[in-house]
Amino acid sequence: MLSVETETRICKLIIGVAEGENAADVTRQILADQIDFDAYSCFRKLDFDGKGFITDFDISSFLK
Repeated sequence: MLSVETETRICKLIIGVAEGENAADVTRQILADQIDFDAYSCFRKLDFDGKGFITDFDISSFLK
């Protein structure tokens, strides 16, 4: 049996994940409505070394 504190923390975690998913979905919908948006082009700009995936370093470098 879980303690009340543990149950509260799990509930907060699940709510946080759900809110994040909702925000991501809204952003996805906004991007889908943009005629000139090309996800693959954005990916290529972030994948500096052409390795086929994006790392935290790639994102950090892009933001600098």
